[in-house]
Amino acid sequence: MVRLVAHMVALGRTDAEIIGLAAGLTLNGHSVDDTAREMAKAMRGARAKWAILSPISRTLARVTRRPLSS
Repeated sequence: MVRLVAHMVALGRTDAEIIGLAAGLTLNGHSVDDTAREMAKAMRGARAKWAILSPISRTLARVTRRPLSS
């Protein structure tokens, strides 16, 4: 699961897209919430390790760098 999450982060998928897979990846004896928490932790780790911003953060960074119109 960690490798899948890291791969999806590298492909530029949003956090919501990745977490949306939690139900299908949940193993017997675990809850979907447990899996979603593990996936969120893996996403944070992957984004930090490779300095990959979430797609929403990249959009906000582009918007905030633009000069304001007078």
